[in-house]
Amino acid sequence: MSALLTVDRLQVGYGRGRRHRTVISDVSFEVAEGETVALVGESGSGKTTIGRAILGLTPASGGRVELDGRNLLGLRAAERRRIAADLQVIFQDPYGSLNPSLTIGEILTEPLRIQQRRGRAESQRIVDELLERVGMPASASYRYPAQFSGGQRQRIAIARAVSVAPRLIVCDEPTSALDVSTQAKVLRLLAELQQRTKVGYLFITHDLAVVREFADRVIVLRHGELVEEGPARAVCDAPQHPYTRSLVAAAPVPDPVLQRARREELARATAEEFDAPASVPVSSRDLDVVIEEQSL
Repeated sequence: MSALLTVDRLQVGYGRGRRHRTVISDVSFEVAEGETVALVGESGSGKTTIGRAILGLTPASGGRVELDGRNLLGLRAAERRRIAADLQVIFQDPYGSLNPSLTIGEILTEPLRIQQRRGRAESQRIVDELLERVGMPASASYRYPAQFSGGQRQRIAIARAVSVAPRLIVCDEPTSALDVSTQAKVLRLLAELQQRTKVGYLFITHDLAVVREFADRVIVLRHGELVEEGPARAVCDAPQHPYTRSLVAAAPVPDPVLQRARREELARATAEEFDAPASVPVSSRDLDVVIEEQSL
C-alpha cells in the first residue's frame, strides 16, 4: 500500500541559542489512502505540534513531510492554498473553528467557491448534499453556529472538511469536547465518510478506548519522541513499552476489580519506566496523581 502522507525524521524546535528547545525529535511515520493512524500521548507529548507542522501552522526545523509526493514544508501562502483541497483539518473546539458571524450555508459555501470556483447555485446544491450526508437538515444552512449543540457543530465542521474532497484530514482531538453518545455518532460518521471516499485520517487523541476501536495503526509519543507503533488493537491490548503500558493502565474503567488491576499495572510500568526498584511501594496518593496526569 503506497503512502499518502510521509513524515520523515520531522523535527520541531522553539527558541534560539541557549533557549532553543526541541519538542519533536526525528519522528517518522506514514499514512496510506483510506487508513486511520492515531497519534497518542499525554498532554505535552507533541502530538498536536506534529499535526500543526503538517498543516503549516507550526514551522518545522528539520525533516521532510510529503503529501502524495509533494513536499509540504516551507511552502509559501499561495502554494499552501493550492493544496488546501487535498489537506483539511477538524479541530477540537467545534464552535471556535466556525465563524460565528456567518450562516452555516456561508461557511460551507466559502471553500467551494474559493478553492473549486463553484457557482452559487451549484455550491448550494453541494451544501444541501453535505448537510444531508452528516445528518443535518437542509434548513441548517440558514442558521448560525451558536444555534446548534456541540455535536451538531462538529458535524458541520466535518461537512466543511470533506466539502472539497480532501485526500487527508488531520483530526485534532475531534471528539474530546463531546459527550460519550455524541462521540460515538461522530466517529461513526467519520468511518462512513472514509469508507465512501477513501480519505486518510491522522487522528490526534489521548483516548485509547477510541483509538482501539477507530484507528488502524497507532503511534505513541513521549516528550516528542516515538516510543511505540503498531496495529491499534495490538498496541492497546498488549503494549510493549513501559510508557504505553502506563497510558493503557491509566485509562479509567467502570469495573472496580479491573480498575485495581490497572492501578497495579500502572505502578509496575511507572517503576520500570523510571528504573525504580520493584520493591519500592507507590502510595495511593502518588498513583492517583499519575493517573490524573496520564488521563489529561
